[in-house]
Amino acid sequence: DKQNGSASEERRIRDSLQAAYGNVQTRIANLSREYMSPQNSNHEIYNQDEYVAQKKLLMKERKDVESELNEVKTKFDQSIEATERTFNFCAFAKYHFNNAKDIQKKRDIFCTIGSNLTLTDRKLNIERLHPYLLIENELKAQKVLIGLLEPTKRGYTERQKEAFAASSLTWRMG
Repeated sequence: DKQNGSASEERRIRDSLQAAYGNVQTRIANLSREYMSPQNSNHEIYNQDEYVAQKKLLMKERKDVESELNEVKTKFDQSIEATERTFNFCAFAKYHFNNAKDIQKKRDIFCTIGSNLTLTDRKLNIERLHPYLLIENELKAQKVLIGLLEPTKRGYTERQKEAFAASSLTWRMG
């Protein structure tokens, strides 16, 4: 469910950036069309310096949007990979622990899943379960990422904040 929420948020951000990219492409085309139009034959709309300056600004804006799109894709892929690794560890830790003949492997599993391990009446108590903390930290990291990748001019809305809060609450209760 976390993965679906993350994918949905990534899709919304990507769609917003693709729309911004399309907008910049249109503005570049319009600028060229206006510059080469008969109405500008005497440079009444744009002189060459103005055209070059405007085009340079638009090309930079397009490059920035492309960079943001690439960053969203990269961060999303990294997030999915980290979540998958954590899930796989959680899913198979018990199996590997029960089938490990090497005591060091069992110690490594314990060190990975928790801290302040205590043995009381032949029962193991683990104060903190790290894989679950990793998942919670990943949710927090995604919230920060969304904030960084969704500039205010592109409208990170209250609805998106509420959706993140709801998915975070659902995960904690589930």
